[in-house]
Amino acid sequence: MIALAAIVFNYADMRNKKAKYAVDAGFIVAIFGVISMTVLYIISSFGTYAIPTISPFGPYGVNGLALDDSQTGLIGFGSIIVAFALIGGGLLADKLPHTRLLKVMEILTWFSAMFVLVGVGYPIEFNEAFFGFATPGTPKTGGGPGWMYDAAFMRAHLFFVFYLLPIVAGSIIAAYEILKGNIIGSRARALTKISSYFFFFGIIMASDGVVVWTLTIHQWLPFIIGISFILASIFLLLYPIFSVFTVNRARIKKSTTME
Repeated sequence: MIALAAIVFNYADMRNKKAKYAVDAGFIVAIFGVISMTVLYIISSFGTYAIPTISPFGPYGVNGLALDDSQTGLIGFGSIIVAFALIGGGLLADKLPHTRLLKVMEILTWFSAMFVLVGVGYPIEFNEAFFGFATPGTPKTGGGPGWMYDAAFMRAHLFFVFYLLPIVAGSIIAAYEILKGNIIGSRARALTKISSYFFFFGIIMASDGVVVWTLTIHQWLPFIIGISFILASIFLLLYPIFSVFTVNRARIKKSTTME
C-alpha cells in the first residue's frame, strides 16, 4: 500500500533528488521487513520452531519484543521515512485543495498504524509479565494478571490496523487517482473538505480509542465513534467521485454527438 501510494503520488517525478532517495531508502527498509517477516512466518509454520523474543528479560524471560513484531515495526518505520520524504519533496504542494487533502488523509493512516502498533503494542510486549500475552495465569504459566488488557488491545488493534486501515488507505488512493487533475464543482469540493475533517477527527479518535479500550477494558465507545467518522468520511467521498464520472460521461456523450 505504501509503494502504491508513492507511485500514485508520482514520486518518480519528484525534482528533489534527496527526497526521492529517501523514499527509496524507506522502500528498502519496508521491503526488508516484509521479506524477513514472511520468512519467519513460513519457517514457524513447519515443525516446532517458535519465533524468539529479542533480548528477553523479566520473570521467566517473558518481557521483550518478539522478532516478528520487530519486523512489522520495520515496515512501519519504512512507511514513516517514505511519508516524511514525500512531504519534504513537495507532496503537499498541490494546486487542487481536494487532492491535497486526500494526500494528507493517506499519510495519516500510516502514522496512525505506527502509533497503535509501536506506541501502544511495543510497551505491552516489554511488560508481558503483567499483560500475559492475553492469557490468564502467571509468568510461569505463560500468562499474566493483566491479561484482559492485552486481550482488549488484541481485539482493537487487529480490527483497526490490520483490517480497517488497509481498506481505508486503498479507498483514499482510489479516490485520489479518480479525482486528480479534475476540476470538481463547489458542492463536491465542500464534501471533500467535510470528508477530510471527518477523517481527521475519526483517525485521532480511533487511535486514542485503542488506548482507552486497552487501559479500561470496557470503554470502547471512543473507538467506535472514531471508526464511525472514518467510515462516514469515505462515504462522503462517493459524491465527488460520482460527479467526476458524470462530467466525463457528459463530455463523451457531447463529443460523440458532435461527431
